[in-house]
Amino acid sequence: MYHIAGVKKSCRMLLKKSLTGLALVSLCVPAVIAMATPAHAEFSVYGSARMSTFYINASAPTGMNGADGKDSYQTLHYTLQTNSRVGAKFSTGDVTGQIELGLSGNQDSNKVSTRQIYGVWKFDGGNLLVGQTYTPYTFFSEQVIGDDNDFIGFGATYDSRQPMIKVSLDNGLYLALIQPKSTAVVAGSTVKSFMPKVAVGFDGKAGIVKGGLGFAYNAFSDKISADNNGGVGFSETISSSLAYLHGAVDLNPFDVSLAAHYGQNLNNMGIGGRSLSTAVFDTTTNKLEDADSYGGWLQLGYKLAENTKLDAGVGYVHDHNKAYEDLGGSKDSAKVSYFVNAQIKIAKGFMIVPEFDYFQFYKGYRANSNALYVSSIPETKSEWAAGAKWQMDF
Repeated sequence: MYHIAGVKKSCRMLLKKSLTGLALVSLCVPAVIAMATPAHAEFSVYGSARMSTFYINASAPTGMNGADGKDSYQTLHYTLQTNSRVGAKFSTGDVTGQIELGLSGNQDSNKVSTRQIYGVWKFDGGNLLVGQTYTPYTFFSEQVIGDDNDFIGFGATYDSRQPMIKVSLDNGLYLALIQPKSTAVVAGSTVKSFMPKVAVGFDGKAGIVKGGLGFAYNAFSDKISADNNGGVGFSETISSSLAYLHGAVDLNPFDVSLAAHYGQNLNNMGIGGRSLSTAVFDTTTNKLEDADSYGGWLQLGYKLAENTKLDAGVGYVHDHNKAYEDLGGSKDSAKVSYFVNAQIKIAKGFMIVPEFDYFQFYKGYRANSNALYVSSIPETKSEWAAGAKWQMDF
């Protein structure tokens, strides 16, 4: 914990010693935060540096080749992960909070982004959260490929960290009013939000079991005139819904985790990796066709030793939209992902995670090129990856 008087004294000493500008910046970050914090507040600073070192091999469907004339593509993904971070946690009376910045890129291109910034007021019987953080239906696996992809797009329902107002009761019930999302159905149309994305559900824990379930809804209007759409006008309310459940059981040294969902037009509500779970305006019938989707993931873990844990999992998603068939494609699309890894703790705060992954893309998802890091081939049938994540937390 840092206190203002001590931090100010430390910075005066640094200035007197004429350290370089970079050193002053890095060492006085806690001081800047402290001087903007009430005198009775406490805070702690943390960071996480993460490297991804994977060899990727992707294959095109039979009879197809990439730009290099081959039906497969190999590449080395070796870079700082986009979810490397630095942050601080605060506490003052009944209010706690967190600020977390994302640090991504390399010496050629660096980016700082706001991952989380929120405050929580604890009141009798519950708490109120205001700010940006993970949505209630976020539940991750231990998959590390893709900068800790965690089955995003393969069963995990993830829409990044979102601004929200969330009320949680001590009995586990919650209501979240989340920043709305809108993905236009017709190119060039005008979208308008008229309500927040809403999530209502329950999270709880009993002994070795923890879990949750809930329902989320998002809606916006989408409109384009006939003059701007080839003589066919379009004015619809695009509705998205998501029913979800997730949980984990700790059977030390074994553990089991899972997540499942069923929804409609998930891409229109911002769920990542679900490009085909999208409402479509069928130009053959001049009707709006909704996409029905389901999926989930299952993971098994085993604590091999005090410093080593093994995990293996499978994730699957399926999307159905009649409009795709009417327009010459397949009304059903799916993809699946498998992984096995080992979390090896080398020292306190230092972990290496070697992993092997396999991805299979069916029908529509082949043409959408959902393969990780691969854009050289027009369609991807399958992909495998082998490598490791290197993580240091401090």
